[in-house]
Amino acid sequence: MSAASSAKPRTKPAVTRRRKTYRWFKALFLSAAIGAFFGMVGYLAIILNGYRLLAANLDKLNLSEATIVYDAEGREIAKLYGAEGNREIVSLNEIPELLRKTVIAVEDRRFYEHQGVDYWAIGRALYRDIVSRSLAEGGSTITQQVAKNIFIADPKKTFFRKATEASIALALERTKTKDEILELYFNRIYFGESAYGIEAASKLYFGKSVKSGELTVAEIAMLAGLPKNPNGYSPFRNPERAKERRAVVLSIMAEQGLITEEEKNRAMNEPFRLNDRVPAVQHPAYVDYAVDEVERLAGISEEELFRGGYRIYTALDPKVQNAVERVFANDALFPKKAASQTDSPESAMVVVRPSDGRIVAMVGGREYARKGLNRATVRRQPGSAFKPIAVYGPAIESGKWTPDSILEDVKRCFDDYCPENYNGKYLGNVTMRQALRDSINVPAVWLLDNLVRDAGGFGPVFRFIRNLGIELDEKNDRHLAIALGGLTSGVTPLEMAQAYGVFANQGVLVPAHAVLRVEDSRGRTVYTAAAKPKQVIRPSTAYWLTVMLQEAVVSGTGKKARMDRPVAGKTGTTQEPGKKGANRDIWFVGYTPQYAAAVWIGFDRPDALHSLTADSGQAAAVFSAAMRLALEGVPKGEFKRPPGVEEPSPSPSPSSSPTPSPTPSADNGAGGITLTAAYDAVRHAVRLMWTPSEQAALYRIFREGGSENGKPSPIAETSDVRWLDADVEDGAEYRYYVAALAEDGQTELGRSNPTSVRIPAGGRLPSPSASPKRTPAPPTASVGEGEPSATPPEENAAASPPALLPSVPAVSNKDGGT
Repeated sequence: MSAASSAKPRTKPAVTRRRKTYRWFKALFLSAAIGAFFGMVGYLAIILNGYRLLAANLDKLNLSEATIVYDAEGREIAKLYGAEGNREIVSLNEIPELLRKTVIAVEDRRFYEHQGVDYWAIGRALYRDIVSRSLAEGGSTITQQVAKNIFIADPKKTFFRKATEASIALALERTKTKDEILELYFNRIYFGESAYGIEAASKLYFGKSVKSGELTVAEIAMLAGLPKNPNGYSPFRNPERAKERRAVVLSIMAEQGLITEEEKNRAMNEPFRLNDRVPAVQHPAYVDYAVDEVERLAGISEEELFRGGYRIYTALDPKVQNAVERVFANDALFPKKAASQTDSPESAMVVVRPSDGRIVAMVGGREYARKGLNRATVRRQPGSAFKPIAVYGPAIESGKWTPDSILEDVKRCFDDYCPENYNGKYLGNVTMRQALRDSINVPAVWLLDNLVRDAGGFGPVFRFIRNLGIELDEKNDRHLAIALGGLTSGVTPLEMAQAYGVFANQGVLVPAHAVLRVEDSRGRTVYTAAAKPKQVIRPSTAYWLTVMLQEAVVSGTGKKARMDRPVAGKTGTTQEPGKKGANRDIWFVGYTPQYAAAVWIGFDRPDALHSLTADSGQAAAVFSAAMRLALEGVPKGEFKRPPGVEEPSPSPSPSSSPTPSPTPSADNGAGGITLTAAYDAVRHAVRLMWTPSEQAALYRIFREGGSENGKPSPIAETSDVRWLDADVEDGAEYRYYVAALAEDGQTELGRSNPTSVRIPAGGRLPSPSASPKRTPAPPTASVGEGEPSATPPEENAAASPPALLPSVPAVSNKDGGT
């Protein structure tokens, strides 16, 4: 049998099996090819989708940054941010290397190896998700976390969201370097408690900047562990869980060789040294005003401020601001809410530095809420605090009147406007200084009437007021009631502090401002305050007003503002119409050689039920309490007489130069007592006034001169801070000083400066004749001042004026003792 014939033929099953195997491999290959093709298409689609999303949202890479507000000493007092939270941007090289490596070790060990997506981590996460039957495991790289936090708003963990996240991550890796992505991560990631980014978190929890290099190993570990569960691991909310998380991170750091075992153990036992939690905004009224000023003057909107990372440098003096806030927290210094009242009395205070216009302190209310009603900028009727601005200042500025000019104090009407003195007493004739010191109403109206008649209108008076930074209603404020503070719209405490600051600054106005400069996020200055000084009234006018306002504090209506340093100022009160003894507004506006300040107390919505029984002495007491604290340790200073300003010469005419005025000495006595003396032409006597000494129980007054010879001899003793020496001779010159005595009446604590006064040769000045009754239209509001029960009366109230116009509040000024 041949070989060919002996071979076994192929069986059908074998052929069939081979064919099936071939077909199976062919189908598998085709499936793989198709799968690879669609996988490639899908991958390209993901890549392209990532590029598309990235390109459409590039602006989101510009992270919003909180704006920081600083006080005058460069300390942070506020952070302003919107919905995206508190963030301060830092560069990667400003972040400590250990912190960078720790975050990578905890969040994404293969960060510098993968291309945006870590497939090993995804596989591990997928396996765990299958086991747990949920999408519990993340597997996200640092790049994916950046993509998710910046570009994806949907918080739900879905396959579509993860795919989108991966696509953007892949695109990011192809458009950004690894370090750029890591920097984005450190500045964008959420660290809890409204802190976004590592810098904000470091400051929030530890009060340290990451740039300082002061973070400990334990602090670095805590910060690195927060992103996994920011609120759950917050040391403020969950200190024990925070310590546990810190321990996990420290172990990872040791495993990765970032720290030694010894460092790990030491850090494990380190107690939390957390920063004190402070409000995002301290001193809210001041900060709100500063933000408004930036919007108004720098043209930067609030929206821009809340995301632009600006730096606002303000004039806030922390010592002065804290002093005012401390006083405002003292209930004993303020009127109490009556049982029948639904609202509590409110208050505001502003302190400015006249020399450069800086607003060093501002409190907008006793219960001020952020972005609330800032009462420091709300208009109110100023009462008699407006007299130096509307009457006595313009009179002295005219050159026809001086502090010792004789003014008429007789009950009378000016056409149909009939002001009254609060105590119902009229002295016939008084000097200007006396009228201001005791806040007598009729002489102020009489003098304004004369000023208007002499000038042929209100022009010079309005110009003087405008020069102090106060704008009146040109149409409706042309009436005599402005002498007593009767204004159509009123004035703000800030305006009053600025105006009195001109008197303190020898007639120079530097516009009040809170913001010194603004820098953008790159440190470029985009705004600088341009508050230029301007001589707006004569230095002599400012000086004589200061002399008279000092007297008002030493022995007049502002006695409760007295301190152991020079103080000048004026009270103000407006009365609730138709309710005797009830006040709407009480004021004190005053200044020291360092600061000018205004205090207002009243109700936000005054009415017959919501009125005050307190007088403006209470506002003066608030001023004194706040300024004492603010000026602790500050030299007393002095109000200096400007060069070339001389004593006025005596004259019997009320419209010409009068008799000598007291001159504050440039050299206080050894006891810190400043003595002033002036001849009172009406009483034919020398009036002595001095600043009080807190230790003195008694004062002894010494005099020499006249027909007397020899050394100074004592002429009187008093516990008051003023004395009237009526035993004087015509044409004589006298020299005085005051000695402060202890309780035993013998021990001398110190002496004042000496001061001299010459008595005019003509004796008493004759009383002036009554002025003509030509006067402008009466006021639309009844204003003036006074206190219901002052001893002696501190300010004298105005009479009821004619019918009110709707545009003017129906308030009456009753100053006469506040």
